[in-house]
Amino acid sequence: MREHYQPRYKNLPPGLQKKLARTGQLPPGWEKKMEAFPADLERRLSRLPTGLHRGVIDGHAVIYRAGGMLVDATALF
Repeated sequence: MREHYQPRYKNLPPGLQKKLARTGQLPPGWEKKMEAFPADLERRLSRLPTGLHRGVIDGHAVIYRAGGMLVDATALF
C-alpha cells in the first residue's frame, strides 16, 4: 500500500486535520477526494458490512460510512 499511495500523498490542511480529529466527520466535499483501495487489495480483505466503505485520505487507511463519518483509521506512513 505504501508504494501505491505515497507518491500521491498530500496532507490535509492543519485546520481540517483538527476538525476531523475532533468530530470524526470528513469536511464537506472531502469524501469525493477519498481514494479507493486497489482492487487486488480489496479482494483480499474481508467484506465490510453494508453501508461501510474503505478508502485512503491524508495518509490514513479509513473505514467510513456514506456521508463521511469515519468509523476507523490507521496511519499508512
